[in-house]
Amino acid sequence: MTNTINLSWARFGFACAMLGGIFAVVIGPSIQNEDSWSLAVVLGSFLVSLFGFFARGWARLRKENAVRPVMRTDAERFRRLLIGPPVAAAIWFAATILVVLGLALASGLGFIA
Repeated sequence: MTNTINLSWARFGFACAMLGGIFAVVIGPSIQNEDSWSLAVVLGSFLVSLFGFFARGWARLRKENAVRPVMRTDAERFRRLLIGPPVAAAIWFAATILVVLGLALASGLGFIA
């Protein structure tokens, strides 16, 4: 039995579904009127960006795993491949935070109903 990591897209989808379910359970009850939908849109946009970022990392992991298997004990390599280049990750998260803050500000000022 090998000590490699299962990197199927089904496993990634399951993890995303679990996080999305937790998001729905936490945010769902707070949506009581039309004014609270903007909070769900802001937090949902952050969640979609997070899923997109990690989907790209998962694809990188799968590509590298096809060349040289990723072992369970090689956590540093796994983390490096999942996150990718630090500059690109920083730009992605900075852009995500700016968009989320922009949506929150637009919601607070009444531009988003």
